[in-house]
Amino acid sequence: MEELIELLKSLPQSSSIPSIEKYNPNIVLICICKSQRYDLLESNNIKLNIQEDEYTKELIEYFLSDEDVSYELSLNGYELSEQDIKKIRLYSINHYKDDYLKLDRVMYTFFNNSEEIDELVIEYKELFKEILYSLKDQVPYRIKESQEFVTLILQERMTDLISNIDKYNSTNLIELSHIIKEGTKIKYYLGSSEYANNIFSNINNISPEEFYYLLTVLQEKSSYNRTYNPKHLQIEDLISNNIDYLIEVVSKQNEIPKCLVESSIFRDECIKRNRIDLAVKCILPKDITNNPELVDKYCKELNIDTQTFYSRIKWLLKYYEKNTDIFDTFIATMLKDNTFTIPEEHLERFINDPSIQILYTTLNEKELTIVNNILNNILNKYNYQTFDISYMITNILENISQYKELINNIDISTLTDKQIDKLIALLQSSNNIYNITTLEELDKINTIKRNKYKEANNIINKKDYLLRYIFNIDLKEARIINNNYCYDRHGNILERIKNSELPKDLLTMLITINNIVETDKEDILDNYYQEFSNKDVYNSPIPLETYLKNKYAELYNKTLYKPQDKANRTVQYNGQEVPIYIPQDNFSFMVHVVGTCSREGDEINSNYQLDWEGRPQIQDHFLACSYLNQNSIYNLRKTESVTYGFSELEGSSIYGMGDTDIDSIGPWAKSYNPSRELMDQGDRAHFFVPSIMIENSSTSYNEIVIERRNNSYREGNNFKRRPNYIIMSVDTIENKNNFLTLEELFNKELNMINEEDKKIIIDNKDRRTIRNTIYKYASIIKEKYHLELDEKQISMQFTQLVEKSKYYEESLRAAQEFNIPLIIIDRKLYFKKALDSSTYTEEEKISIMETYLKYDEDKKQALYRRIIINTPYDKLFPKEENNRIMTIQL
Repeated sequence: MEELIELLKSLPQSSSIPSIEKYNPNIVLICICKSQRYDLLESNNIKLNIQEDEYTKELIEYFLSDEDVSYELSLNGYELSEQDIKKIRLYSINHYKDDYLKLDRVMYTFFNNSEEIDELVIEYKELFKEILYSLKDQVPYRIKESQEFVTLILQERMTDLISNIDKYNSTNLIELSHIIKEGTKIKYYLGSSEYANNIFSNINNISPEEFYYLLTVLQEKSSYNRTYNPKHLQIEDLISNNIDYLIEVVSKQNEIPKCLVESSIFRDECIKRNRIDLAVKCILPKDITNNPELVDKYCKELNIDTQTFYSRIKWLLKYYEKNTDIFDTFIATMLKDNTFTIPEEHLERFINDPSIQILYTTLNEKELTIVNNILNNILNKYNYQTFDISYMITNILENISQYKELINNIDISTLTDKQIDKLIALLQSSNNIYNITTLEELDKINTIKRNKYKEANNIINKKDYLLRYIFNIDLKEARIINNNYCYDRHGNILERIKNSELPKDLLTMLITINNIVETDKEDILDNYYQEFSNKDVYNSPIPLETYLKNKYAELYNKTLYKPQDKANRTVQYNGQEVPIYIPQDNFSFMVHVVGTCSREGDEINSNYQLDWEGRPQIQDHFLACSYLNQNSIYNLRKTESVTYGFSELEGSSIYGMGDTDIDSIGPWAKSYNPSRELMDQGDRAHFFVPSIMIENSSTSYNEIVIERRNNSYREGNNFKRRPNYIIMSVDTIENKNNFLTLEELFNKELNMINEEDKKIIIDNKDRRTIRNTIYKYASIIKEKYHLELDEKQISMQFTQLVEKSKYYEESLRAAQEFNIPLIIIDRKLYFKKALDSSTYTEEEKISIMETYLKYDEDKKQALYRRIIINTPYDKLFPKEENNRIMTIQL
């Protein structure tokens, strides 16, 4: 090839290539491109030879390696024939159907639009089906733009690949509606404003029932309520413009889609048309008590008297004082006798999430009777403090209608506790796979499970039935647990946790699940069946993952710092004693930095306690924290922001975690069952025992999401978790400048600053503004303290003093307003501890400590992290710093 390239370079302009017939035309084309002799294309008739050979592969690899090749050929008048293009496409797809990256490149190189892919999919359907099954969730984006390929995804029920539904044509929208009707849940973020506009624009091509199921995709108000496309209508306009049709659609269904339930426009139109039967299934009008006639209509539809109605509204208005968003989520049917009378601890959580209310209020009387008894039973036995029972209850509400025959055949008031536990456990599974229809069958559930495993005729079914028998989970749930607990972002962690603090019984569970999920050998499954055929491994009605989260929360709770001895000192602040603790031993903290989860538009109260109690509203479950110990204290995102510490975690506290940011600010934070929705987002979220969490995030930030509510409070539930202490991290407690209030600083070091400039410094958080204000006094400060610094350096140094005072004073104020201790972390002390326990020589340790003390905070942080991971001494410092160390040692 090199010889040909040199020949081409030497040829005159637009001449013929000598002995061209002895070269493969594919290679000639490559060489012309590589030699930049595109002019030769005009004088030489080069017809490609696309077949199964090395020359074709080389040509295609060349095309894929340089995105400009096709453009240059076209620019110089060389166009591939339609037949060659088709052959190239087929060859490329066949050869790269198992390689996501190459296939992605093929799509962008050899196809101009999705219509061209459509044509090929229609003609070579089996080939694209192979791609679908070989790549699974890694199918290139451009292929998924093809409506014909989307049809294939939907027909094959590869529901994890459903995306771009805002661009679906009417045929695929119809197929999507059938999939939803079958029970598939579509990811919340796909229900966008663009999708809403798409389904409404196809309204004439879709039946009312199909349109109903497509509406159910619009789950998250923040997604479908906004649009960035000026051609698109807001959801309110779409509802208003199609109100007659929408009323007709939902009238034929038992349930109203969430987007209409939450729509005051839809509700008000139903009221105007006297369709109170539909209006009561929507959010309750906040001002309904101003309209006695409407109250009467609601009472008649809800089958309650007006006195009962007003007493329940009174409770709701009282609750409104603590949660001003309640009239955006409370569905009127919750006022019924058989719903409003459920235990308040359930009711209060239900009414903050329309989705769970929709599930609950669509049950029939018999189902409601069973569910209410179960709710009472669960709350008496487990409650929200011990376990995150929301997942268990959601499963029951979603699945109970699939057990109609069983429900009709039992009288729950006569069931024993053991039978109720079996019923709760059974209702965790969808589809009534064991066909349990009588109490007698329920009593024999374990025998039925064993027999189902024996009857299984393939490895997938055997896995599923074995997992159901041992752990009461299906294969899908086991895969989720396997991913969340046995893996991190880099691979399997079971070997790493074998000698960790994880209890042996939990380790056995995880190893068993991992082995069952990942084996391809039936004899391994049979061995597990024999091993567990006569003993219980997990027989609780609590879902296994809920149980695991409880145990992980207990592990973290044991590690958390709890100030118990007498305070090291106390400080008077605003007339109140603030106890101060200065840990000397190793510690672990669960911390939340104020402001990290604030939302745009939040009204921030200047009082830390009142601000904490006031925002966000109580329906927001998530409190994003980070787990730190003495080796990772530098990982605080803002080391000069007020930091809350939590020392007590209930068994239900932890919703999710990861050794990096897991993006917890999302719609799932307000869900009744938020943990599963959070942990399903991407591959960043995994559960780790404390030691592995610290190990994984020793040089980075981790995130643990805990319940914002105070789950240990049983009487009211309208109270938030309070911090147990304020954490303040300083370079060293030996530096008294770390503990000066602004008043003390202005009275001493900065007494030359006038009152007007003091106010500017006090009121501003912007470092530049503070520095510029101090700069005006730099010459006076220089003369007063005989400093050998220029004015800029002086202003920067004294700006840091101001920031330290603000940090100390804000931390003191927060502790005083919450009436909790202030914990002060001495970073120098813990750096020295880390250094003392390291393997460096004594000379190296002295050198490292001397260098650390000379560093600014950023360099100290970097050095601390390098010490923690045992970086070799010769790689511990940048090159210029090594030179300085040698000087120090000399």
